[in-house]
Amino acid sequence: MKIIAVKAISDTDKLYTQVQTENKIFFVDEPVVIGGTDLAPNPLEYFLGSLASCICITLQLYAKRKNWNPGKIEVNVQLDSNDVQNKKISKTICFENHLSSEQIERLLSIAEKCPVSKLISEAVPMTITNV
Repeated sequence: MKIIAVKAISDTDKLYTQVQTENKIFFVDEPVVIGGTDLAPNPLEYFLGSLASCICITLQLYAKRKNWNPGKIEVNVQLDSNDVQNKKISKTICFENHLSSEQIERLLSIAEKCPVSKLISEAVPMTITNV
């Protein structure tokens, strides 16, 4: 797998941060109550959005390959961080069209195999440097 890199740049005191990928730009922010401008999703919202969208894309690709028609796929992801020791991510998946129980079971299994789900479920070493 190739290296995927992004760069975040914050040059104001308002927390509004620009994120650059290889060929795209998006913004991340925080609510006004903690000093942001609330003009963009916060980092956790992007994280959960990445997970939900990765599951959707993975399911769409799999269903297309199998010639299944799930219709619209909706993935809801929620982080429960009330208990600092036992954080939990809950995922709910809804399919617009009727599918057999076997198809649903297989799709739920495939959802756990999306790249973001796999990354979260594994311990990923991280390093930090100052240049």
